[in-house]
Amino acid sequence: MSINVTMDIAAKALLIAQSSLDVTANNLANVDTKGYSRQELQLIPSPSYDSPYGPMGTGVSAENITRFYDQYLIKNLIEQSSLLSRYETEQSALWQIETIFNESNEDGLNSMLNEFWNSWQEVANNPEGIAERVSLIENSQALIDTISIMRASLDVQVADINRQIEDAVTKVNILVRELAGLNEAITSTEVGNTNANELRDQRDLKLRELAELIEIDQFENPDGNVTVLTPKGFPLVEENIYWTLSTGRDAYENVQVYWNRTPDAQMDITDTFDEGTLGGLVEVRSTIKDFSDQFDEFTGMLIKEVNRQYSQGTGLEYLTDTIGTYEVSPFARLETDFYGENNDIVFTAKNEGAPGDQVTITFADLGGINQPFSLTVTGNDITINLASDSAGDIITTAQEAVDFINSDNSAEAQAARDLVSVTLAEENYGQGVLSVMDTTNLNRQLSNLLYFGEDLTAGSFDLVTYDAAGTATVNTVNVNPDDTREDIIAQIGETFSDGIEGVRASIYTDGMGKSHLRIEAEASGGYGYAFSNDSSSVLMALGINTFFTGYDTTNIQLNEYIKDNLSLINAGIVEADAQTSQGNNVNALDMADLKDQTFFFQNGMSTISEAYNALVADIGSTTSITYRNVNYTESLVLQLEQQRDSVSAVSTDEELMHMIKFQYAYMAAAQLISTSDEMLQTLISMV
Repeated sequence: MSINVTMDIAAKALLIAQSSLDVTANNLANVDTKGYSRQELQLIPSPSYDSPYGPMGTGVSAENITRFYDQYLIKNLIEQSSLLSRYETEQSALWQIETIFNESNEDGLNSMLNEFWNSWQEVANNPEGIAERVSLIENSQALIDTISIMRASLDVQVADINRQIEDAVTKVNILVRELAGLNEAITSTEVGNTNANELRDQRDLKLRELAELIEIDQFENPDGNVTVLTPKGFPLVEENIYWTLSTGRDAYENVQVYWNRTPDAQMDITDTFDEGTLGGLVEVRSTIKDFSDQFDEFTGMLIKEVNRQYSQGTGLEYLTDTIGTYEVSPFARLETDFYGENNDIVFTAKNEGAPGDQVTITFADLGGINQPFSLTVTGNDITINLASDSAGDIITTAQEAVDFINSDNSAEAQAARDLVSVTLAEENYGQGVLSVMDTTNLNRQLSNLLYFGEDLTAGSFDLVTYDAAGTATVNTVNVNPDDTREDIIAQIGETFSDGIEGVRASIYTDGMGKSHLRIEAEASGGYGYAFSNDSSSVLMALGINTFFTGYDTTNIQLNEYIKDNLSLINAGIVEADAQTSQGNNVNALDMADLKDQTFFFQNGMSTISEAYNALVADIGSTTSITYRNVNYTESLVLQLEQQRDSVSAVSTDEELMHMIKFQYAYMAAAQLISTSDEMLQTLISMV
């Protein structure tokens, strides 16, 4: 009996040594396999039996193959990898922005600005010089081209980010489907007392890949399944079930990410991403918008202040026909100004002229909880009742209100559409929540219709006319911010025979159907005119006698009439005797002095150049912070990976030692069998 037991012990030892060697071989084969966790055959003593001498062992048995794994360490590594992916994504985009706003060479925007201001000084030095005027136009165009190229580069980067968001969502959908499949495979494999080690390693690797794309919360259930959620609790994986994401475009062509509860039920979760590639892309897209807004503010101030000063001046010849560069619509209009960002709406009356002024808009809170969004129209009065949640807080966004009015099939929405057209305000994304607004009339006031209308003040400007003999007549046109275009036209006169002698004002409709104020001199009478002393800023706001057209980086241009006739460049001013002289350089000097004047920007008072430099500094500071975040998080992830490797990675030296150990164990077991066999043969020979 004892020899049989010994043989059995030796046989099991042979098998265990062989199995252990197989596990070691598997470890060595996967030494470079990403995500692989070192495995080990877990051994336990075989059950003993009673003998005259007490319990007697029966050798060794294998319980299962386990992997060396620290779940808390892996969870931390997954979380930090998600954060690192965000910072690396931001860093890559910010590198490109730094390149766009590179001021280390002579082609930078600062250099172009200096050339622009210096050109005005050169014109002031020789106000009649054609070469100086040509240089001014060339340097001005170079400045405009640089601004336009920089803005276009920002827009290209945003478009690329949108494509990357779409690509990331596609990858997320692939991973959640694979994770659901791995959940099913793991639970099927582990029905008995078997560990699905390789499958679990694959799942951990997929979880990390998913976390690098999108911030997730994940935990393992007692049955071995992993549940994966978005940070706001939207499920992505539960057991073998998965939910996908989809993308769409908002009114500004920015990609939004939706969680698909069902094919017909989607929720916008774009703003819930803080980490992962998607978090970085959404954040850097917002950062680029902030930079673009600052760039627009700088350019808008350049346009506005140059035009404000330039419109006071005169050229080498009188004006005979001037068309405002900014549209002044005949339709009443209202742009809301709600508290917060991205939630302003533009209402434009469908009726031209005075009838449109009778339309009113009211935003109301009906009170109570869970109130639905609704709309009522009584005559020309539109009341928008804002929706509320279970806490009674208003939840209606600007986009929801615009979509309802423009698309809903109800009679009330149709009635509203008959009165007004509705869009989001310029640069608004419609995501902000609306608030209560008292009844407000649509109107055709210049302060409300013009892009720079907020700069209008009560004042006047002089329209100086010159007859064929050069006799000057100073005519003062009074302006108030609540004036309409008809008020200005009435003071100048709609015909040459009424109002101001020798000129008339009218509305010019361009090829796109947009309306502009036009002032013409009576050619048959040899009349011309000039502008001066505009204390109201109305010439700037209308685009009359201005240098630039447009209002920000997307549309800044030179006024075409200047490019077509260099003599019309306003270097001088109307003098005290109401005459103009060829050598007058006062306006050119004032234009050059704009370089050192300070204006109010959102970040405080500064010169135009300082405002641009503040933007460049902001970009540099943001980039520097991101670099530091990348370096710190990268070192943290590296430490966690090293800790993970110390627990789970395969060491070739260690496995070779194990191989030798199991080899000797196998040899010893074989020797034990050989010895037992000899003992058995001796016993048999004695019988």
